[in-house]
Amino acid sequence: MGSPWRHCKRGRVLAALLLALPAAGAGGAVPGPAWTAGWEAGLARARAEGRPAFVYFQAVWCSWCHRYERETLADARVRAFLEARTVPVLVDYDARPELFRRLGGRGLPYTVLVDGEGRPLGAFTGILSPEDLVSWVESRLAARAAGVPAREAAPARAHADFGSFRRAFLDHVETLYDPETGTLAGRFESGAGLKRPSPITWLVLADEPAWGGRAARAVRREVSVLLDRVDGGFFYFLDPHRAELHRETAKLLEANAWMAAWAAVMGRRLDDAALRRAARSGLWWIALVARDGRGGGFFQSQIADARYYGLPPRERLRAAPPPVDPLKRADANAQAAWALAIAAGALGEPRALELAREALGFVLGRLHAPGEGLRHLAVAGPRPLPGAPVPARIPRDLPEDLLWVAAAARALGRADPAGGWPARAEPLARRLAARLEALLAGPPPGPRLAALTAWVCVPAAAWPRCPEGAFAWALAGLTIGAETAPEDLAPGYAAWAWHERGAPPPALVPRPP
Repeated sequence: MGSPWRHCKRGRVLAALLLALPAAGAGGAVPGPAWTAGWEAGLARARAEGRPAFVYFQAVWCSWCHRYERETLADARVRAFLEARTVPVLVDYDARPELFRRLGGRGLPYTVLVDGEGRPLGAFTGILSPEDLVSWVESRLAARAAGVPAREAAPARAHADFGSFRRAFLDHVETLYDPETGTLAGRFESGAGLKRPSPITWLVLADEPAWGGRAARAVRREVSVLLDRVDGGFFYFLDPHRAELHRETAKLLEANAWMAAWAAVMGRRLDDAALRRAARSGLWWIALVARDGRGGGFFQSQIADARYYGLPPRERLRAAPPPVDPLKRADANAQAAWALAIAAGALGEPRALELAREALGFVLGRLHAPGEGLRHLAVAGPRPLPGAPVPARIPRDLPEDLLWVAAAARALGRADPAGGWPARAEPLARRLAARLEALLAGPPPGPRLAALTAWVCVPAAAWPRCPEGAFAWALAGLTIGAETAPEDLAPGYAAWAWHERGAPPPALVPRPP
């Protein structure tokens, strides 16, 4: 990507190694009980046998998932207990993110116990010891036998106007702001800690008068703890709520793209060369590690490996890097296109815009087939570690996928007006309109889907055309619950502000060429 980009020689070697790694150990059984693969098959078996389903969402890149499997699910007592009392069901998070969120998932590993109709009986995020897991399942089964309903969260209140929502949103992020780290790393009302960085939220907050100074401190802090200064790119998160400060060393496509956009925008505003270099490191990782030079598009993740990343730099440069997971998601590639377009404008980096074009072009050209809709993902080769099988029937036309594509096409329409992106995405915009038309007959969406819908369907935008009432329906879903992540709300906050003020938040709109 030009002379400002460092480690390019290392990057070419790294990319070659990643492509040449053997598939030994790929696939195989996930440690634990005898799994039924896939939600539909597992639920059908649970109904037929009259037992609840123990549903485990995992991802091959997730280090905590592998620890949970190794230390708890593979325990002999746990295996025997789950096989006798439940139907153990294994689901790939990357293949079924919409199901994960519908069942209340917010982080991995995620375990949910459901009845034969798919109604949750209990759920938790993270790891339990073998003894605690058995006790937890037994308590949920006992409650079910006694007719005690699963505890449901209190319904969150909708907001009548932007002023009310703005106050609630800023109060919410204030409670999650950690003065010690200078980031959004506090605890929710439930006691759960926020650990993932929130680049979209910070891009929006940077234009709020009381948050500008905090935004500058936050980006420097997150870059300092997440930037990989040897191989490039950003790690997923650092958990500040653990004494050992666990770093999740997986590198994800959309997370790197948004971190790069955030660092680029703030680097420009603050005239901070270190932030601009960090942004280029994220772009470098996307270009040389995540990019599929053979099949197009960008891989979802590079696998976590604490041992490798714990090596001294000289030793790491001689070691084989963790492999990539050859799975390519529509939503992640579309998010990357939007974020890369922002980064390209902030950095004045033409190659970043080329990457944005590649990401959205892959979604429109490879994952979308006329008359068949938008596939959620494609898999380009063997998975590098044991994981849940990708379903034979790939989900199509997921509302979130279609919304991210529309948002990306609109962003690229501004950053690359000669590319004709809205026109190229129009077939999917029509499919999105049809999906929204059907959803409008039901209750308001959850906060994440509401926020994306509001951003895409804000009346001030000339494209795409959304069904009448879609924006108001989305605003009704912008509610703040006990564990609502600010990142889920941020696009909706930006859209409502755009609607009220007549202009979009500048940090979320790519600079024109």
